[in-house]
Amino acid sequence: MRELVIELETEDRGYATEPEEQGSEAEEGLTIELPPVQSAPTSDTVEEIRPIEPEEIGVEGPSSSELYHCRKHLYMLLLKAGDRGATLGELLKELDEEYNPDIVRRSLARLVRDGLVKKVGDRYVTAAALRSRPVAAKAQGRIVTVEVEKVYPGFAIVLVDDRFRARLEPSTYNGPRELIKKGRRFRARATVTKLNGKTAILIHDVVETI
Repeated sequence: MRELVIELETEDRGYATEPEEQGSEAEEGLTIELPPVQSAPTSDTVEEIRPIEPEEIGVEGPSSSELYHCRKHLYMLLLKAGDRGATLGELLKELDEEYNPDIVRRSLARLVRDGLVKKVGDRYVTAAALRSRPVAAKAQGRIVTVEVEKVYPGFAIVLVDDRFRARLEPSTYNGPRELIKKGRRFRARATVTKLNGKTAILIHDVVETI
């Protein structure tokens, strides 16, 4: 019996150590044979996922602010030209030091699309100037010369045809705000009337700057 017990204990110890040895061998085999869970990116992978550098991006178009200011400049130039208008070449020459030709073309196209400027033949004319022509049907008011004398909060005092003064309010003015400054002169289609016993002017269209 004693010999049997010793033999069994010896066998048990052998069996007990065998899984550990197998486990270590398995672990060693796993480490060598299996690839890592996530391999380091190769140079090709890095090339595919790297962010685009600024110099690789195509040249950006003009900003909305730049286009806006160009449109304002163009409109003022066309107002100055009156019903004669201007060709694209003349406008490009006038603005060549401030804007590139693409910005001028895009800004002019936007003015046409918005209905502020019309193309007549090869010339561009403000819609207001066209409405001031005698052939315009039922044009409101008459053409007068307006000079801004004083600007107050909420209204301005203007000199009409160098003869009399009138009150001009924001709600009765249809034209560029840039013209409502002391000393600015322009021609406009307007109606002179009385509001609350005071002479007032309703400006329907600014047709030309002076």
